[in-house]
Amino acid sequence: MQTPKLIELSCRSLIRPQLPSDVKDCELLFTAKIGMDASQGDNFRFSVVTPAALTRSQYTGWGKDQLILQEFSWALVDNCLDNLLSSVRGDSWAEVAGQLHEFMDWELYSHR
Repeated sequence: MQTPKLIELSCRSLIRPQLPSDVKDCELLFTAKIGMDASQGDNFRFSVVTPAALTRSQYTGWGKDQLILQEFSWALVDNCLDNLLSSVRGDSWAEVAGQLHEFMDWELYSHR
């Protein structure tokens, strides 16, 4: 059984250690490069969103690819990713990536 590893984490609108202007009311798009070793991986996209931002959007419908935090911090994002990655195991990359796709948008999902 193999466990995935985070290779790189980036946010389109923030560079670590920057914070959004309101850590309790924000929605940020992230890309996590994840693989089975530290050199190669695929991109998985997800947004970090706070309840205040969800309420403000007044969106009604299905939700996927979102990490909901009471307030944004890089440490919380790191911790949630670490917990997710440590809970995923599989015999192949396709199996592992498929499990990760349940939580994040896998760039290669349609190519399976």
